[in-house]
Amino acid sequence: MRRLPWRRLQRPEHAWALLFAHIPKTAGSSLRDALDQLYLPDERLYLYDESTLEGAVHPAEFGGVPEEERAHLRFIAGHFYFDLHQQVPQESRYITAVRDPIDRVASLYFHYRRLAGITAETRDGSEGRLILEEGLSLDEWGFGLERIEIDNDMVRHVSARRGVEFGTCTDDMLDTALEHVDQLAACVLVVERMKESVRALESTLGVRLPGVGRQNVNDQRSPLGALDPGMIAKVRELNRLDEAFYRAMNERLDVLSAGRGWGLRFW
Repeated sequence: MRRLPWRRLQRPEHAWALLFAHIPKTAGSSLRDALDQLYLPDERLYLYDESTLEGAVHPAEFGGVPEEERAHLRFIAGHFYFDLHQQVPQESRYITAVRDPIDRVASLYFHYRRLAGITAETRDGSEGRLILEEGLSLDEWGFGLERIEIDNDMVRHVSARRGVEFGTCTDDMLDTALEHVDQLAACVLVVERMKESVRALESTLGVRLPGVGRQNVNDQRSPLGALDPGMIAKVRELNRLDEAFYRAMNERLDVLSAGRGWGLRFW
């Protein structure tokens, strides 16, 4: 995506730090690149595990960034949970994006397969090599190896519940995730309704966003209709909390799209 000089774009007026919790395979790269054009280079920071982004740091190292530097940030994006605000000195608010849980899990699997050998030194590359070399299906990879990232990963991020073993997510995690949206989030976007979601985010920030393009689109993945129905049912049952969370975020977006809440501070 072509980056525009920040001087050509309207600057958000908020004083608080915008924390973009990028849940994997929820169009986060595209949204991140659109948002970072609104802020000066020294106002933004990226937090990723295996970063290829200039200036990014590991999320675990964020607390080691000098406090005066953290206090100056206005936009932080990365793969972190809804507890990062505890290390941000100034007032902050989260945004994140959600996606149909079944499609997100399938996208993650085919994403790893596509990147095998392309990013061999990263976890994405190593996961892809494992899948291809062992000939692992989505079922064998996700369920056989009990990959946490296919198990209610949206609720895990937003509830900030760490260390929950595969297949043991509980209803109270969903309750906590919904509470965190109410208490800590400025906006939650829905990937399948990106135009409406961007309008909600623009209302929150008080600016127009540059175009939100599409990145990391895998044209080699199989459509959901081509996957085994039994496999889809198995993924759906495992992700019952993410399913409920996804429905709740769609319902909130329905309210905004009906014109009963544009411009409000929170949902």
